[in-house]
Amino acid sequence: SSLKYPETFSTENREVYLIGEAFFEITRDSLRPFLIHTGNVTTRVVGTSFNIHTADNRVIVSVASGTVQVSDGTREAFVGPYEKITYQQNTFSKEFTDLSELAWNDRTLKFDDSSLETVIEKLQEHYEVKILLKNEALKKCTLTGTFTNKPLRAVLEAIEFSLGISVETEN
Repeated sequence: SSLKYPETFSTENREVYLIGEAFFEITRDSLRPFLIHTGNVTTRVVGTSFNIHTADNRVIVSVASGTVQVSDGTREAFVGPYEKITYQQNTFSKEFTDLSELAWNDRTLKFDDSSLETVIEKLQEHYEVKILLKNEALKKCTLTGTFTNKPLRAVLEAIEFSLGISVETEN
């Protein structure tokens, strides 16, 4: 992830630019809102805790506490606690969340009846590796588990055991 910010915030607002993913806990300051620019989307915050994830031309904002305003310059939406909003292809979609998107902040990977396809995506992001699935039919298999501060090999061994498959590693 990359976060660009000034040496000193202006007297009007606190403004940053994000590429990737970051968790924020913003101190309340009604006179100087906190603005996070992620591509075409700006998230406006007064005081709250939330996660922003950018990848594959989409922005996902998940709110743990407080409320944030998300805008693409044309439309805006408000997101409250236990909600997340996804911006993709000039469209916002909002839904409730169990905040599992925030677990990475505590070095935790949490999967709750998640498809193997989703698990692989999260593992690739978290461990910065490439995972190839030789049998496409396995994508639909589901997994439930929590891994706190575990090495990739330990997670892969748990998946092997749970699904009765074998994992091969290179390099």
